[in-house]
Amino acid sequence: MPTALSRQQPEASDRRTAEGRSRPPSDRGCVLLDVDTPIRLRRRQRADAVVEFAILAPTLVLILFGILELGRVVDAWIVVHNAAREGARAGGMVNPVPDPGTAAQQAATTYLQQASATRSDVVSILVPAPVVAIDSVQVTAQMNVRIDTPIIQSIVASPLPVRASVTMPR
Repeated sequence: MPTALSRQQPEASDRRTAEGRSRPPSDRGCVLLDVDTPIRLRRRQRADAVVEFAILAPTLVLILFGILELGRVVDAWIVVHNAAREGARAGGMVNPVPDPGTAAQQAATTYLQQASATRSDVVSILVPAPVVAIDSVQVTAQMNVRIDTPIIQSIVASPLPVRASVTMPR
């Protein structure tokens, strides 16, 4: 009876296949000890995938939340820029009789208040007095946006001031 490590020498007739080719002696007579090698290999590959995911998941989550926060800040910047443009346009269209600075500031403030009414991340709105020159009106608007993701808060100051300034001719 063969043991696990012993080899039996096959007969010469056993070495020949149906086509007449001879097989190497190691094909027959050897008992394989490690039959579950494919199972171990699959388990190891699964374990490798779990470790790779555990390493990459926090980075992917950080990138995802960073993109979301960036999108909210860019949206706030668009709103602030439009408010400053609306204020400068209102100040540029007013004749000198009513104060163009007051009209510009009021238009920008109204735009910011209406645009940020549905946003829960706006901390404060600021529209300083516009700079009115003989031939132009410059309006600056600011909205302080709260960063909601804690790990992003450690990277970027919260609330984040989002500012825009627009100059229009009179």
